[in-house]
Amino acid sequence: MNLPTAADIRDQIELALAAGGVSVGTYTHPGGQTSAAISVGDPEAGTEASGLEVLIARNPDRKILSGFEFLGFVEEWPVKFINWDNADLEDAANAIAAVFHPLADDPKILPASPDDPEQLFLKLTADPV
Repeated sequence: MNLPTAADIRDQIELALAAGGVSVGTYTHPGGQTSAAISVGDPEAGTEASGLEVLIARNPDRKILSGFEFLGFVEEWPVKFINWDNADLEDAANAIAAVFHPLADDPKILPASPDDPEQLFLKLTADPV
């Protein structure tokens, strides 16, 4: 049994969103190249995002399983979705929940403000690969 890596989680998220009909946005890098707006950790400085951006923590949180002896731990991956241009965060949450059910934590939405776009925070529990 191998625990999933951040790259595994990234790939699973990308597939889940596509299966749910949710389009990931676009990064425009400082040199003008573009790529899907899904990143493990923050993208490089100077990168601009449009559409739906997905940021995955480099390392999972570890929840210890309680018992009379050490039973191990469950990895919970923090993920943030950022709505830069009218993306539907509910559709994104539903697509993710369909694959990563049950979620490790209930989704939390941070409404848009004059300084920040709408954001969705959740934690995923991934099956070992």
